Amino acid sequence: MNLFELTKSLMSIPSTSGEEEAVGFWLRDHLASLGWTVELQAVSANQNNVIAYLNETPRVWLSTHLDTVPPFIAPTEDDEKIYGRGSCDAKGIIAAQITAAELLRKEGIQDIGLLYTVEEERASDPFASSGSADSKHADVTGKRPHGVDEVDADTDR
Repeated sequence: MNLFELTKSLMSIPSTSGEEEAVGFWLRDHLASLGWTVELQAVSANQNNVIAYLNETPRVWLSTHLDTVPPFIAPTEDDEKIYGRGSCDAKGIIAAQITAAELLRKEGIQDIGLLYTVEEERASDPFASSGSADSKHADVTGKRPHGVDEVDADTDR
């Protein structure tokens, strides 16, 4: 699946804050079909963070959030752009990260992890929404890894 097909597939799944379960399940299945080890980390009854990795010791994690603001807007496109909820915040980002990770993998780089969190649009803190982790990668999902500062890509902070 190319970048644009992946973006549209993700955008076709409603995932407003609090309703991210379906997109999380879809991502789990898609990444597993590509050969990633995938864990779902329960945050609430219908919300799961998605954690995926190629080996047991990822050195680089690519991360963004799964949720979008309401209302759901299905994707449409013209000759140049894809329109709809999540096209750039953040389903297009997820598609770009997966595409980049797969290109790195083809170059033999295996120490990559993917982390997709819930509740960013309402809680605005993906680390807080990760809660306490039952994951072998709790250092990534439960708190910021030692010595790593959070960078806000939207504001360069």
